[in-house]
Amino acid sequence: MQINAQLSSGDVQGGIEQIEKQIKKEKKEAQWYWLLDDVYQAQNNTPARIDNLERALRVKKLSEKEGTIYRLGNAYFDDGNYQKAKATYATLPTSGIQQRALKACDIADSLRNHPVESDRIGMGDSINLPYDNIWPSLTANGNFFCSTVVLGKRGFVGNTLQLQEDIYISRKKNGIWQGAEALPYPINTEHNEGSPCFSADGKYLFFVRCGDRSGMGSCDIYYCINQKGKWSRPILAPAPLNSKHWESTPCISAFGKEIYFASNRPGGKGKKDIWVCQIVPNNDGTLQFINPQNAGDSINTPYDEISPFLHANDSTLYFSSNGHFGMGRLDVFYSNRLAENQWSKPCNMGYPINTHADEMGWMVSPDGKTAYMAADSSLTGVSHKIIYQISLPKSVQPTPTTPQQLWDIQKAFTLHHIYFDFDQATLKSESESELNQLVSLIQDHPEKVFTITGHTDNVGNEAYNLELSQKRADSVVQYLIEKGIAPTRLVSKGMGSSQPTESNDTEWGRAKNRRIEVSAQ
Repeated sequence: MQINAQLSSGDVQGGIEQIEKQIKKEKKEAQWYWLLDDVYQAQNNTPARIDNLERALRVKKLSEKEGTIYRLGNAYFDDGNYQKAKATYATLPTSGIQQRALKACDIADSLRNHPVESDRIGMGDSINLPYDNIWPSLTANGNFFCSTVVLGKRGFVGNTLQLQEDIYISRKKNGIWQGAEALPYPINTEHNEGSPCFSADGKYLFFVRCGDRSGMGSCDIYYCINQKGKWSRPILAPAPLNSKHWESTPCISAFGKEIYFASNRPGGKGKKDIWVCQIVPNNDGTLQFINPQNAGDSINTPYDEISPFLHANDSTLYFSSNGHFGMGRLDVFYSNRLAENQWSKPCNMGYPINTHADEMGWMVSPDGKTAYMAADSSLTGVSHKIIYQISLPKSVQPTPTTPQQLWDIQKAFTLHHIYFDFDQATLKSESESELNQLVSLIQDHPEKVFTITGHTDNVGNEAYNLELSQKRADSVVQYLIEKGIAPTRLVSKGMGSSQPTESNDTEWGRAKNRRIEVSAQ
């Protein structure tokens, strides 16, 4: 059909004109109004949706009248007119779908009538370009801000093939964000790149590339390795992180052991789901990804869940959803970890953080006081998405990240961001962030003596592994002494491969066993 061909080719305006011609020919056929509704919905053009569906319902003997009424109720809901949406749904026969729609109106209205105390402020022209600005990301040190810019996207677009998504970065200088600049090739290419995410130690940059035939699916996750201040060429993440389907919006955990992402792969609960893979580092810095798991029924619904963000406290998961009850389209929710891959019932972040428009790409500072997200800015008179900075009220702040909260000194704990060169005992600079946290912890407990224990996998002979583990423990102790910790408060031990926590039969297990542990007496 010519209409579908035009829409598929990106000629949206031409497709709309052809649909209008069909409506004139067959004005009683609801399918044409529905198709136009789908087009306008893809453009986020809610006023046009309402005009189109109201026009359809004025036609006598319209086919599929109930379905058209339901669509009009959805359009009113997406426009934030919950009372009108409820009145429209109420004219439909009683059904499970109708009752859910009525409940959604009541919940959305209640959220708006009980706002949380929060400011939502646009981040200014240095960050927000005059196009769609989405998927914000901030480095752990707070010096670099990344986002995705949809070049050519101002309001409603007639030809989607004229759009180009690229990753832009801004640097903070003297407390002020400088103008955002596109990352160079080969990170940005003629394809669409976006959804950047930095690891907490600054060693990895993850992002998404779409439309590259050399990839595995329609959108794939890539990563770059920081090599002495320069990013490596992008590396396509292998299966099972990527698949022949759609993978996007990656988020690496603070400890670098898990990566959360959205995918429409089989085995999910709905259309797009939140998934998680474990990360296994290789000796050369490249990564393996294993054990993909769906985040489960608490998080995922039969609809869409995207843009996960696991806070630095390793227990609060944020994501956007149009499946949980909210204010319309994509809302931001949070859930707390109960056990491994088990999560509490999600809570809506509340109004005015969420509105009847899209809110997505949520991230929160380590102290839990400030958040960033992308949202429709039409409420402020601008027709594209921008990045907002949000001050979080205490009622919705995550538990802040401190050494005392991450580590339990009543038992041995593992340092997750300690790095050595292969087969060496010299600490790499990427280790300093976590070691400085350990310094703070030791200083906060002057009555304790801390034992630093090195462990290896079983590769190589035991005598060599014992020596290497001792040297690595000694390197950590020496760092602590140089930071002012008294030598009398520190003990170093090397255990070689004698105390594995996992099987050494797999690379993942061996990676787990190569570790530095800390205990206090």
